[in-house]
Amino acid sequence: MNNSEIKKTGNRREFFFDDFCTAECHGLVRRFPVPVANPPEPAQPRGYYMTMLQDNGMIHCYYRGNFNDYTGHHPEFTVKPGFLGEYTAYARSFQGIKFLKPPLFLYDCGVPNVLYAMEKGVHNFCPFYDENPACPPEQRYKAIAGVSDLGGLYGFAGSDPVGFKRIQETPVIPADPAWGYCMDSQNVTFWSELEGCYVCYFRINKGADGQEMRTVAKVTSPDFIHWSKPEIPTLNYPGENLYVSLLAPYYRAKHIYIGTPTRYFEDRGSATDISLIFSRDGKNFIRPLGNAAWIKPGPQPEAWQNRYNYLAYNPVQTGTAEMSYYHIQSGVRYSMRLDGYACLSAGGDTGEWISKRIEYDSGELEFYVATGAGGSFRVELQNADGTPIPGFRLENSRNFYGDSVAYIAEWENGTSCRNDLKKGQPLRIRCVMQDCDLYSFKFNESINQKGK
Repeated sequence: MNNSEIKKTGNRREFFFDDFCTAECHGLVRRFPVPVANPPEPAQPRGYYMTMLQDNGMIHCYYRGNFNDYTGHHPEFTVKPGFLGEYTAYARSFQGIKFLKPPLFLYDCGVPNVLYAMEKGVHNFCPFYDENPACPPEQRYKAIAGVSDLGGLYGFAGSDPVGFKRIQETPVIPADPAWGYCMDSQNVTFWSELEGCYVCYFRINKGADGQEMRTVAKVTSPDFIHWSKPEIPTLNYPGENLYVSLLAPYYRAKHIYIGTPTRYFEDRGSATDISLIFSRDGKNFIRPLGNAAWIKPGPQPEAWQNRYNYLAYNPVQTGTAEMSYYHIQSGVRYSMRLDGYACLSAGGDTGEWISKRIEYDSGELEFYVATGAGGSFRVELQNADGTPIPGFRLENSRNFYGDSVAYIAEWENGTSCRNDLKKGQPLRIRCVMQDCDLYSFKFNESINQKGK
Protein backbone atom coordinates (compact mmCIF):
# COMPACT_ATOMS: atom_id res chain seq x y z
CA MET A 1 0.00 0.00 0.00
CA ASN A 2 1.22 3.51 -0.81
CA ASN A 3 1.32 5.41 2.50
CA SER A 4 0.90 8.69 0.64
CA GLU A 5 -2.72 7.65 0.01
CA ILE A 6 -3.50 7.55 3.74
CA LYS A 7 -5.21 10.60 5.21
CA LYS A 8 -3.80 11.60 8.57
CA THR A 9 -6.75 13.39 10.08
CA GLY A 10 -5.60 12.89 13.67
CA ASN A 11 -8.32 14.18 16.00
CA ARG A 12 -9.45 16.91 13.60
CA ARG A 13 -13.08 17.35 12.63
CA GLU A 14 -13.75 16.73 8.94
CA PHE A 15 -16.60 17.93 6.73
CA PHE A 16 -18.27 17.06 3.46
CA PHE A 17 -17.95 20.27 1.43
CA ASP A 18 -15.46 18.39 -0.77
CA ASP A 19 -14.19 14.85 -1.36
CA PHE A 20 -11.05 15.18 0.78
CA CYS A 21 -11.99 12.08 2.80
CA THR A 22 -14.38 10.44 0.33
CA ALA A 23 -13.54 7.30 -1.62
CA GLU A 24 -17.07 6.22 -2.56
CA CYS A 25 -20.52 7.77 -2.22
CA HIS A 26 -23.69 6.00 -3.34
CA GLY A 27 -27.32 7.13 -3.09
CA LEU A 28 -26.42 10.34 -1.25
CA VAL A 29 -26.76 14.01 -2.19
CA ARG A 30 -24.35 16.70 -1.01
CA ARG A 31 -26.33 19.71 0.23
CA PHE A 32 -25.32 23.19 1.34
CA PRO A 33 -28.17 24.30 3.62
CA VAL A 34 -29.08 27.99 3.65
CA PRO A 35 -29.18 29.53 7.16
CA VAL A 36 -32.57 30.46 8.61
CA ALA A 37 -33.34 34.18 8.73
CA ASN A 38 -34.76 35.06 12.15
CA PRO A 39 -36.97 38.14 12.57
CA PRO A 40 -34.98 41.38 12.97
CA GLU A 41 -33.95 42.07 16.55
CA PRO A 42 -34.20 45.78 17.50
CA ALA A 43 -31.32 45.52 19.98
CA GLN A 44 -28.93 43.99 17.44
CA PRO A 45 -26.15 46.43 16.46
CA ARG A 46 -26.12 47.62 12.88
CA GLY A 47 -23.16 49.04 11.04
CA TYR A 48 -20.66 48.28 8.31
CA TYR A 49 -17.77 45.86 8.63
CA MET A 50 -18.97 44.23 11.83
CA THR A 51 -16.86 41.67 13.71
CA MET A 52 -18.07 39.15 16.30
CA LEU A 53 -15.68 37.59 18.83
CA GLN A 54 -16.87 34.90 21.24
CA ASP A 55 -14.81 34.36 24.36
CA ASN A 56 -15.69 32.74 27.71
CA GLY A 57 -19.42 32.87 27.04
CA MET A 58 -19.44 36.53 25.98
CA ILE A 59 -19.98 37.75 22.42
CA HIS A 60 -18.12 40.97 21.66
CA CYS A 61 -19.32 43.03 18.69
CA TYR A 62 -17.35 45.73 16.87
CA TYR A 63 -18.74 47.83 14.03
CA ARG A 64 -18.59 51.19 12.31
CA GLY A 65 -20.86 53.87 13.69
CA ASN A 66 -21.47 57.46 12.68
CA PHE A 67 -22.01 60.38 15.02
CA ASN A 68 -24.58 61.81 12.63
CA ASP A 69 -26.83 58.80 13.30
CA TYR A 70 -27.48 60.08 16.83
CA THR A 71 -28.96 63.36 15.70
CA GLY A 72 -32.70 63.17 16.33
CA HIS A 73 -32.65 59.40 16.91
CA HIS A 74 -31.22 59.08 20.41
CA PRO A 75 -32.40 62.05 22.49
CA GLU A 76 -30.78 60.63 25.63
CA PHE A 77 -27.35 61.32 24.13
CA THR A 78 -26.00 64.57 22.72
CA VAL A 79 -22.96 64.47 20.46
CA LYS A 80 -20.50 67.07 21.67
CA PRO A 81 -19.01 69.66 19.28
CA GLY A 82 -16.03 68.54 17.26
CA PHE A 83 -17.02 64.88 16.95
CA LEU A 84 -17.95 64.15 13.37
CA GLY A 85 -18.21 61.23 10.98
CA GLU A 86 -17.22 57.65 11.71
CA TYR A 87 -16.27 55.95 14.95
CA THR A 88 -15.64 52.37 16.07
CA ALA A 89 -18.52 51.12 18.22
CA TYR A 90 -18.67 48.23 20.69
CA ALA A 91 -21.53 46.08 21.98
CA ARG A 92 -21.78 42.74 23.75
CA SER A 93 -24.16 39.89 24.44
CA PHE A 94 -24.31 36.72 26.53
CA GLN A 95 -26.59 34.71 24.26
CA GLY A 96 -26.22 36.46 20.92
CA ILE A 97 -29.85 37.64 20.84
CA LYS A 98 -30.01 40.78 22.96
CA PHE A 99 -27.02 43.11 22.72
CA LEU A 100 -26.03 45.84 25.17
CA LYS A 101 -24.03 48.94 24.38
CA PRO A 102 -22.01 49.46 27.58
CA PRO A 103 -21.01 52.95 28.76
CA LEU A 104 -17.34 52.91 27.82
CA PHE A 105 -17.02 56.72 27.79
CA LEU A 106 -13.44 56.46 26.55
CA TYR A 107 -14.03 59.76 24.75
CA ASP A 108 -15.84 62.82 26.03
CA CYS A 109 -18.03 62.76 22.95
CA GLY A 110 -21.51 62.25 24.42
CA VAL A 111 -21.95 58.76 22.92
CA PRO A 112 -21.45 55.83 25.34
CA ASN A 113 -20.06 52.86 23.40
CA VAL A 114 -17.33 54.54 21.33
CA LEU A 115 -14.13 52.49 21.23
CA TYR A 116 -12.23 54.75 18.80
CA ALA A 117 -13.04 58.17 17.38
CA MET A 118 -11.25 60.95 15.53
CA GLU A 119 -8.01 58.97 15.38
CA LYS A 120 -5.86 58.13 12.39
CA GLY A 121 -5.72 54.54 11.19
CA VAL A 122 -8.82 53.07 12.85
CA HIS A 123 -10.95 52.90 9.69
CA ASN A 124 -12.72 49.52 9.46
CA PHE A 125 -11.35 48.29 12.80
CA CYS A 126 -11.34 44.46 12.74
CA PRO A 127 -10.19 42.61 15.90
CA PHE A 128 -9.39 38.95 16.56
CA TYR A 129 -8.50 36.78 19.53
CA ASP A 130 -4.87 35.74 19.13
CA GLU A 131 -4.48 31.97 19.56
CA ASN A 132 -0.74 31.98 18.96
CA PRO A 133 0.68 29.89 21.86
CA ALA A 134 3.59 32.33 22.12
CA CYS A 135 1.38 35.42 22.37
CA PRO A 136 1.90 37.33 25.66
CA PRO A 137 -1.30 37.79 27.71
CA GLU A 138 -1.17 41.57 27.38
CA GLN A 139 -1.56 41.22 23.59
CA ARG A 140 -4.14 38.42 23.46
CA TYR A 141 -6.65 40.67 21.68
CA LYS A 142 -5.33 42.14 18.44
CA ALA A 143 -6.80 44.17 15.61
CA ILE A 144 -5.99 45.56 12.20
CA ALA A 145 -7.41 48.78 10.79
CA GLY A 146 -6.70 51.43 8.19
CA VAL A 147 -6.82 52.20 4.49
CA SER A 148 -4.22 52.81 1.81
CA ASP A 149 -4.51 56.61 1.65
CA LEU A 150 -3.70 56.79 5.37
CA GLY A 151 -0.56 54.73 4.89
CA GLY A 152 -1.87 51.18 5.17
CA LEU A 153 -3.01 48.88 7.95
CA TYR A 154 -2.20 49.68 11.57
CA GLY A 155 -1.88 47.10 14.33
CA PHE A 156 -3.49 47.19 17.77
CA ALA A 157 -3.24 44.90 20.80
CA GLY A 158 -4.54 44.61 24.34
CA SER A 159 -5.27 42.21 27.18
CA ASP A 160 -9.08 42.56 27.06
CA PRO A 161 -11.83 43.17 24.50
CA VAL A 162 -11.83 46.99 24.86
CA GLY A 163 -8.27 47.78 25.94
CA PHE A 164 -6.64 48.06 22.52
CA LYS A 165 -3.54 50.20 22.10
CA ARG A 166 -1.72 51.03 18.89
CA ILE A 167 1.31 48.74 18.52
CA GLN A 168 3.35 51.35 16.66
CA GLU A 169 2.76 54.73 15.07
CA THR A 170 3.41 53.47 11.55
CA PRO A 171 1.41 50.84 9.66
CA VAL A 172 2.38 47.22 10.23
CA ILE A 173 1.32 46.54 6.62
CA PRO A 174 2.29 49.65 4.62
CA ALA A 175 0.38 50.32 1.42
CA ASP A 176 2.39 50.11 -1.77
CA PRO A 177 1.55 52.93 -4.25
CA ALA A 178 1.62 50.31 -7.00
CA TRP A 179 -1.51 48.74 -5.49
CA GLY A 180 -3.53 51.89 -6.03
CA TYR A 181 -6.40 52.69 -3.68
CA CYS A 182 -7.01 49.59 -1.56
CA MET A 183 -7.64 48.24 1.95
CA ASP A 184 -10.94 50.13 1.89
CA SER A 185 -13.23 47.42 3.30
CA GLN A 186 -13.03 44.71 5.98
CA ASN A 187 -9.42 43.50 6.07
CA VAL A 188 -9.25 40.34 8.20
CA THR A 189 -6.39 38.93 10.26
CA PHE A 190 -5.92 35.84 12.42
CA TRP A 191 -3.37 33.44 13.84
CA SER A 192 -3.36 30.34 11.65
CA GLU A 193 -2.77 27.04 13.42
CA LEU A 194 -2.70 25.50 9.94
CA GLU A 195 0.07 27.71 8.56
CA GLY A 196 1.85 28.50 11.83
CA CYS A 197 1.80 32.26 11.29
CA TYR A 198 -0.41 35.34 11.22
CA VAL A 199 -2.48 35.73 8.06
CA CYS A 200 -4.09 38.87 6.66
CA TYR A 201 -6.46 39.02 3.70
CA PHE A 202 -6.88 42.64 2.61
CA ARG A 203 -8.89 44.35 -0.08
CA ILE A 204 -7.19 45.10 -3.36
CA ASN A 205 -8.58 46.27 -6.70
CA LYS A 206 -6.57 44.21 -9.17
CA GLY A 207 -6.47 40.48 -9.72
CA ALA A 208 -3.35 38.38 -10.16
CA ASP A 209 -3.43 39.03 -13.92
CA GLY A 210 -3.70 42.81 -13.44
CA GLN A 211 -7.38 42.89 -14.37
CA GLU A 212 -9.45 45.51 -12.55
CA MET A 213 -11.63 43.73 -9.98
CA ARG A 214 -12.49 43.86 -6.32
CA THR A 215 -10.68 40.96 -4.66
CA VAL A 216 -8.20 40.28 -1.84
CA ALA A 217 -4.48 39.86 -1.40
CA LYS A 218 -2.83 37.67 1.23
CA VAL A 219 0.19 38.43 3.43
CA THR A 220 1.65 36.42 6.31
CA SER A 221 3.79 37.25 9.33
CA PRO A 222 5.62 35.34 12.09
CA ASP A 223 5.18 38.17 14.63
CA PHE A 224 2.33 40.48 13.45
CA ILE A 225 4.93 43.19 12.70
CA HIS A 226 6.95 41.97 9.72
CA TRP A 227 4.78 40.86 6.80
CA SER A 228 5.48 39.05 3.56
CA LYS A 229 5.00 40.44 0.09
CA PRO A 230 1.41 39.99 -1.05
CA GLU A 231 0.13 37.18 -3.18
CA ILE A 232 -3.25 37.29 -4.86
CA PRO A 233 -5.16 34.03 -4.58
CA THR A 234 -7.82 33.12 -7.12
CA LEU A 235 -11.12 33.75 -5.37
CA ASN A 236 -13.20 35.44 -8.05
CA TYR A 237 -15.04 34.05 -11.02
CA PRO A 238 -14.32 35.93 -14.29
CA GLY A 239 -15.87 39.39 -14.18
CA GLU A 240 -16.92 38.95 -10.54
CA ASN A 241 -16.29 41.47 -7.76
CA LEU A 242 -15.92 40.35 -4.13
CA TYR A 243 -16.18 43.19 -1.65
CA VAL A 244 -14.89 41.23 1.36
CA SER A 245 -13.55 37.73 1.96
CA LEU A 246 -14.34 37.26 5.69
CA LEU A 247 -12.02 34.26 5.69
CA ALA A 248 -11.15 32.73 9.07
CA PRO A 249 -10.35 29.33 10.57
CA TYR A 250 -13.61 27.62 11.49
CA TYR A 251 -13.65 27.45 15.28
CA ARG A 252 -14.58 23.73 15.40
CA ALA A 253 -12.02 22.74 12.76
CA LYS A 254 -9.21 25.27 12.68
CA HIS A 255 -7.40 23.60 9.79
CA ILE A 256 -10.23 24.73 7.49
CA TYR A 257 -10.81 28.34 6.46
CA ILE A 258 -14.38 29.40 5.76
CA GLY A 259 -15.42 32.73 4.28
CA THR A 260 -18.71 34.43 3.46
CA PRO A 261 -17.69 36.97 0.82
CA THR A 262 -20.08 39.64 -0.44
CA ARG A 263 -20.50 39.65 -4.22
CA TYR A 264 -20.95 43.10 -5.76
CA PHE A 265 -22.80 43.89 -9.02
CA GLU A 266 -22.17 47.48 -10.02
CA ASP A 267 -24.22 47.17 -13.20
CA ARG A 268 -27.29 46.18 -11.14
CA GLY A 269 -27.53 49.23 -8.96
CA SER A 270 -24.57 48.03 -6.82
CA ALA A 271 -26.70 45.11 -5.57
CA THR A 272 -24.97 42.52 -3.39
CA ASP A 273 -25.42 38.98 -2.13
CA ILE A 274 -23.43 36.56 0.02
CA SER A 275 -21.38 33.62 -1.21
CA LEU A 276 -19.59 30.73 0.51
CA ILE A 277 -15.95 29.71 0.24
CA PHE A 278 -13.65 27.08 1.79
CA SER A 279 -9.92 26.41 1.85
CA ARG A 280 -7.77 23.64 3.30
CA ASP A 281 -4.45 25.43 2.79
CA GLY A 282 -5.18 29.17 2.57
CA LYS A 283 -4.08 29.26 -1.07
CA ASN A 284 -6.53 27.12 -3.01
CA PHE A 285 -10.21 27.86 -2.61
CA ILE A 286 -13.42 25.95 -3.17
CA ARG A 287 -16.63 27.72 -4.15
CA PRO A 288 -19.04 24.78 -3.72
CA LEU A 289 -22.04 26.69 -5.08
CA GLY A 290 -20.13 27.86 -8.11
CA ASN A 291 -20.99 31.28 -9.41
CA ALA A 292 -24.13 31.51 -7.25
CA ALA A 293 -25.22 33.02 -3.95
CA TRP A 294 -25.43 31.21 -0.63
CA ILE A 295 -27.70 33.87 0.90
CA LYS A 296 -29.81 35.80 -1.60
CA PRO A 297 -30.98 39.39 -0.94
CA GLY A 298 -34.62 38.39 -0.45
CA PRO A 299 -37.89 40.21 -1.23
CA GLN A 300 -37.37 43.40 0.77
CA PRO A 301 -36.74 46.36 -1.59
CA GLU A 302 -33.99 47.80 0.64
CA ALA A 303 -32.03 44.54 0.38
CA TRP A 304 -31.38 45.36 -3.29
CA GLN A 305 -29.92 48.76 -2.55
CA ASN A 306 -26.28 49.78 -2.85
CA ARG A 307 -23.90 47.53 -0.85
CA TYR A 308 -26.58 46.34 1.56
CA ASN A 309 -25.75 42.66 2.12
CA TYR A 310 -22.82 41.77 4.34
CA LEU A 311 -22.48 39.30 7.18
CA ALA A 312 -20.56 40.11 10.34
CA TYR A 313 -17.13 38.50 10.46
CA ASN A 314 -17.19 35.13 12.29
CA PRO A 315 -20.07 32.87 13.28
CA VAL A 316 -20.85 32.61 16.99
CA GLN A 317 -22.39 29.70 18.87
CA THR A 318 -25.88 30.63 20.08
CA GLY A 319 -27.08 27.24 21.29
CA THR A 320 -25.94 23.71 22.06
CA ALA A 321 -26.24 22.75 18.40
CA GLU A 322 -26.72 26.18 16.80
CA MET A 323 -24.48 28.91 15.50
CA SER A 324 -25.40 32.27 14.03
CA TYR A 325 -24.28 34.86 11.53
CA TYR A 326 -25.46 38.47 11.73
CA HIS A 327 -26.58 40.64 8.85
CA ILE A 328 -24.98 44.00 9.47
CA GLN A 329 -27.80 46.21 8.13
CA SER A 330 -31.16 44.55 8.71
CA GLY A 331 -30.92 43.24 12.28
CA VAL A 332 -31.54 39.71 10.96
CA ARG A 333 -29.73 36.85 12.70
CA TYR A 334 -29.11 33.86 10.45
CA SER A 335 -29.09 30.63 12.45
CA MET A 336 -27.76 27.27 11.31
CA ARG A 337 -26.57 23.95 12.69
CA LEU A 338 -23.05 23.58 14.01
CA ASP A 339 -20.96 22.31 11.08
CA GLY A 340 -24.04 22.96 8.96
CA TYR A 341 -22.33 24.37 5.88
CA ALA A 342 -22.56 21.03 4.06
CA CYS A 343 -23.98 17.56 4.60
CA LEU A 344 -24.42 14.23 2.86
CA SER A 345 -28.13 13.40 2.72
CA ALA A 346 -29.99 10.15 2.23
CA GLY A 347 -33.70 10.20 1.43
CA GLY A 348 -36.15 7.34 1.69
CA ASP A 349 -33.74 4.95 0.01
CA THR A 350 -30.56 3.70 1.65
CA GLY A 351 -27.28 5.37 0.74
CA GLU A 352 -23.71 4.89 1.88
CA TRP A 353 -20.43 6.74 2.22
CA ILE A 354 -16.99 5.09 2.37
CA SER A 355 -13.93 7.06 3.38
CA LYS A 356 -10.50 7.01 1.89
CA ARG A 357 -7.82 5.26 3.94
CA ILE A 358 -7.45 7.09 7.26
CA GLU A 359 -4.69 6.55 9.78
CA TYR A 360 -6.22 5.93 13.19
CA ASP A 361 -4.67 8.14 15.85
CA SER A 362 -6.75 7.81 19.02
CA GLY A 363 -10.19 8.27 20.49
CA GLU A 364 -13.73 7.23 19.72
CA LEU A 365 -15.43 7.89 16.39
CA GLU A 366 -17.82 10.82 16.69
CA PHE A 367 -20.41 12.00 14.15
CA TYR A 368 -22.73 14.95 13.83
CA VAL A 369 -25.75 13.18 12.39
CA ALA A 370 -29.50 13.80 12.21
CA THR A 371 -32.16 11.33 11.05
CA GLY A 372 -35.87 11.42 10.54
CA ALA A 373 -38.04 9.59 13.08
CA GLY A 374 -37.98 6.55 10.81
CA GLY A 375 -34.41 7.03 9.64
CA SER A 376 -31.25 5.11 10.47
CA PHE A 377 -27.47 5.48 10.63
CA ARG A 378 -25.02 2.60 10.98
CA VAL A 379 -21.21 2.46 10.86
CA GLU A 380 -18.69 -0.15 9.78
CA LEU A 381 -14.91 0.07 10.11
CA GLN A 382 -12.88 -1.64 7.43
CA ASN A 383 -9.26 -2.56 6.91
CA ALA A 384 -7.38 -0.52 4.34
CA ASP A 385 -8.25 -3.13 1.68
CA GLY A 386 -12.00 -2.72 2.34
CA THR A 387 -12.59 -5.90 4.37
CA PRO A 388 -14.60 -5.38 7.56
CA ILE A 389 -12.66 -5.33 10.84
CA PRO A 390 -13.97 -8.06 13.17
CA GLY A 391 -16.17 -6.55 15.86
CA PHE A 392 -16.75 -3.43 13.75
CA ARG A 393 -18.88 -5.00 11.01
CA LEU A 394 -22.05 -3.30 9.81
CA GLU A 395 -24.24 -6.03 11.29
CA ASN A 396 -22.65 -5.35 14.70
CA SER A 397 -23.35 -1.60 14.52
CA ARG A 398 -25.92 0.10 16.68
CA ASN A 399 -28.76 1.37 14.46
CA PHE A 400 -28.80 5.02 15.51
CA TYR A 401 -31.78 7.32 15.02
CA GLY A 402 -32.01 10.81 16.45
CA ASP A 403 -30.24 14.15 16.16
CA SER A 404 -26.86 14.43 17.86
CA VAL A 405 -24.00 16.88 17.56
CA ALA A 406 -21.68 14.25 19.06
CA TYR A 407 -22.92 10.71 18.44
CA ILE A 408 -20.26 8.16 19.40
CA ALA A 409 -20.42 5.14 17.10
CA GLU A 410 -21.23 1.95 19.00
CA TRP A 411 -21.01 -1.75 18.21
CA GLU A 412 -22.30 -4.86 19.96
CA ASN A 413 -20.29 -6.61 22.69
CA GLY A 414 -18.69 -3.32 23.77
CA THR A 415 -16.22 -3.08 20.87
CA SER A 416 -14.47 0.28 21.13
CA CYS A 417 -12.18 2.26 18.80
CA ARG A 418 -10.16 3.39 21.79
CA ASN A 419 -9.64 -0.15 23.10
CA ASP A 420 -9.67 -2.31 19.98
CA LEU A 421 -7.82 -0.27 17.35
CA LYS A 422 -4.07 0.38 17.23
CA LYS A 423 -2.50 3.80 16.84
CA GLY A 424 -1.30 4.18 13.25
CA GLN A 425 -3.68 1.50 11.95
CA PRO A 426 -5.00 2.37 8.47
CA LEU A 427 -8.75 1.94 8.10
CA ARG A 428 -11.82 2.98 6.17
CA ILE A 429 -15.10 4.28 7.57
CA ARG A 430 -18.33 3.05 5.98
CA CYS A 431 -21.59 4.82 6.88
CA VAL A 432 -24.92 3.37 5.76
CA MET A 433 -27.88 5.69 6.20
CA GLN A 434 -31.51 6.26 5.34
CA ASP A 435 -33.58 9.46 5.84
CA CYS A 436 -30.44 10.95 7.34
CA ASP A 437 -28.08 13.94 7.14
CA LEU A 438 -24.38 13.54 7.97
CA TYR A 439 -22.51 16.79 8.77
CA SER A 440 -19.10 15.90 10.19
CA PHE A 441 -16.96 13.28 11.86
CA LYS A 442 -13.80 13.04 13.95
CA PHE A 443 -11.89 10.67 16.18
CA ASN A 444 -12.51 12.40 19.48
CA GLU A 445 -9.81 11.88 22.08
CA SER A 446 -11.75 13.65 24.86
CA ILE A 447 -15.40 12.65 24.91
CA ASN A 448 -17.58 15.23 26.65
CA GLN A 449 -21.01 14.09 25.57
CA LYS A 450 -22.72 11.17 23.86
CA GLY A 451 -25.59 11.03 21.46
CA LYS A 452 -29.07 9.99 22.49
